[in-house]
Amino acid sequence: MLSVNSIPVAAVASKSLKYSRHLGRGGRKFLNLYSGYNIGYLMYSGKKSSLKNYYVSPAIGIELFKNNFMLIDTKMTYMLPFNDNLYLRDFQFAAAVNFVF
Repeated sequence: MLSVNSIPVAAVASKSLKYSRHLGRGGRKFLNLYSGYNIGYLMYSGKKSSLKNYYVSPAIGIELFKNNFMLIDTKMTYMLPFNDNLYLRDFQFAAAVNFVF
């Protein structure tokens, strides 16, 4: 069990994005399905406990809208740590609005 005063630190080492060949390879402006993965390092440090662990998290997402100036997307990942993987697995949901400047 992690202590209440723990400080989480996460670093993503690699990220990949793949579009489906059967769904237009990301060429549409609406509803582009993509998949990918994250590989990273997770560290918790507290007074009574600490944890250092590497993880991989496969992801699937949908680009809701994109043009030359902005991108709106949402994705879901499932974190799979290499150690203590039974207690640290979880789903992560994210939504983002990106602007080009």
